[in-house]
Amino acid sequence: MEYSETVANLRSSGLAAETVAHREDASFIEPGVILQDDGTYRPNDVPVKSMQDYWQHVANSSNNEGNIYNASFVKLREVQLSYSFPRKWFKSFFVKSLDLGFEARNLWIIKDHVPHIDPKLTYFGPSSDRRW
Repeated sequence: MEYSETVANLRSSGLAAETVAHREDASFIEPGVILQDDGTYRPNDVPVKSMQDYWQHVANSSNNEGNIYNASFVKLREVQLSYSFPRKWFKSFFVKSLDLGFEARNLWIIKDHVPHIDPKLTYFGPSSDRRW
């Protein structure tokens, strides 16, 4: 499991994509239940009044549950292609050999569970993500 303060900061500042929904209306209802006076529960039907307050609460560093993710991922980390030209092409030339290569890294995060970021990188410095 991984705690991501990066995701928490993106959400609490309103920069994460999911924080855009319902900003202008009060139609979002958090899934869950409400405890009634008689000790029974009913489905939550109370809309969130302020999406800013909601995301700040979800992303609050004292509310770690909203910022802990499965840390596993599958990633295409590196691709290398190279070609060595035949030496016979350069017998009467000042170049004795020629190798041509292409290298690319961090090309594709195929599957991960941490939203918005590469699970191995952080936007706010090395101390902002703690792994457990």
